[in-house]
Amino acid sequence: MALSKGQTVTLVAAFGAAILSIMAHIGIREWYSPFLKYSTGSYYTSGTKAVTMLFLTNLGHSDAKGVSIAVEFNNPITNIQSDLTSKSIKDLTYGSGDLTSTFTIPRIVPKQRLFIYFEVDITGKTSSSLNQSFVKEISYSGGIAKTRETYWDEVFGFFGILFAGIFLGMVLTFCSKWADKRLEKVVDDSLKDAEKNMQKIGDMLDRVNRLEDYSSEIDKDVLSKIKKWIKSKED
Repeated sequence: MALSKGQTVTLVAAFGAAILSIMAHIGIREWYSPFLKYSTGSYYTSGTKAVTMLFLTNLGHSDAKGVSIAVEFNNPITNIQSDLTSKSIKDLTYGSGDLTSTFTIPRIVPKQRLFIYFEVDITGKTSSSLNQSFVKEISYSGGIAKTRETYWDEVFGFFGILFAGIFLGMVLTFCSKWADKRLEKVVDDSLKDAEKNMQKIGDMLDRVNRLEDYSSEIDKDVLSKIKKWIKSKED
């Protein structure tokens, strides 16, 4: 069964309101969530050692808790340092000759910037053995950290959602105005029909009055003839 224009507008308005509600809910949730980003630096070599760094920052609006970091290098790890106090890094694991390490940072607050430095042994190897993508995973309560290269993708995605919301708002506004005009037209048509009906009723009342007047004139004429007939009989 085909939908009328009014039903179509109602469905579009209901669907748009649901989408806007979902978007608002997601936006509020994301606004008050931690948003951890990271990037890795270049290597600096000195003799048989090479040093690189991991940069972390929380772009969200709440603490990133239980940040778990796992790294893997092509060369043995000889040292790990950070600009945090030694007590701020928990469960640090790596030993002599290890290529991997895991550790935990209990908390990174909003807008905090954190640098972690890794030293590896490149004895007997060239700089080509140094891998830039040494981060295996960085997770925290509520999500997984992403590279800063994906930040702008998410920014553009956010604006895409924003513009979609604006477009839906415009559609809903158009539908609302269309519905108002439609309702106004229905009311106007109803008033015009009522006016026509009242005019018809007035015409009918006029006819009834004219009939009553005509009937009264007939009655007077008949009564006059009867009186004349009676008088003629008396004479």
